[in-house]
This record gives sequence, structure tokens and C-alpha cells, in this order.
Amino acid sequence: YLLLEKYSENNQLILNLSRQVKSGDSTNREAVAAKIYWKKLFGERFVRDRYGEAPNTLLNYGYAVLRSFIARNLMNAGLLPSVGIFHHNCYNAFPLADDMMEPYRPFVDNKMKELYDLGIHEICYKSKKSLLDMFYSDIPANAMMLSASTLAGIYEGTGQVVIFPKI
Repeated sequence: YLLLEKYSENNQLILNLSRQVKSGDSTNREAVAAKIYWKKLFGERFVRDRYGEAPNTLLNYGYAVLRSFIARNLMNAGLLPSVGIFHHNCYNAFPLADDMMEPYRPFVDNKMKELYDLGIHEICYKSKKSLLDMFYSDIPANAMMLSASTLAGIYEGTGQVVIFPKI
């Protein structure tokens, strides 16, 4: 929602939907909000599809890199990225990384939107460099490590909350 304020006006519907999401999204509010989110971010004709055309390819690549950064930070904090909280699937080697990356997705969405608007519609040197620059500058310094270490603190019994950056 906060990212949309940068690109779109009148986001009240998506805010209202976000307040209606129940545990496990039994009413499918998250999916409805996501559909609106993507159309507001990339235009009415855009459909988020894992195998779709750009900017889907940019988003997929960005999320893969994000996932690897998160997994590395979880391991640095002494956690096993293979033991998830909400994500769990016998074919998923990094469910905890998938859990922890959710609050960081808007950073990737924003960077890929910027690149797409500049006419960069494929994974290339410039898109890769821009993404890595984001991970080392736009996201507050050591934010992923802080998130991972505060999660580790909860498991150790020394902490009570996971700290995530704000957009």
C-alpha cells in the first residue's frame, strides 16, 4: 500500500482490503488486493504471472536475488532457512527465507517499476547492477541482518519482535 502512494492516487480500496485479511486469507482478500496492486503499479493490462512477459521477468529475477540475500542473512544469524513459519512445502528448500522476504518485496517492486518505466524490460547488465545497488544502498544498511538477528532473538527467548525496514 505505501509503495502505491508513490505511483497512484486513491488507494483506499486496497487499504480497506488489507484490513479485511484474515489468518490464512480464508476470504481471499489478499489475492483481490494483489490484483489491484499490480494493475495500479504496472497498468491496467498487466497480469502478474510467473511465466509472463516483462515486467514479470524482472520481478521474478528481483525476488530470486532477494531470496538469496535473505537466506544468507538467516544463516549468518544462525537460523536454518529450510525451517519455515508460514511457508512450508516439501519441495521448497528455503521456506523461512520466503517468510522473511515478504516485507522486502516492495523494495524490489519499486526498483523494477523504475527500470520498467525507463524502458528496461529484460534482465541485462543494467537491471542486474541496479538491483544489486539497491540491496547495498536503498535498503537501510544491514536491514536484512537486523531482521534475521531479531528473529533469532525470538527463538532464543531474548527478543519479542522482528524488526523490518520501512519504505
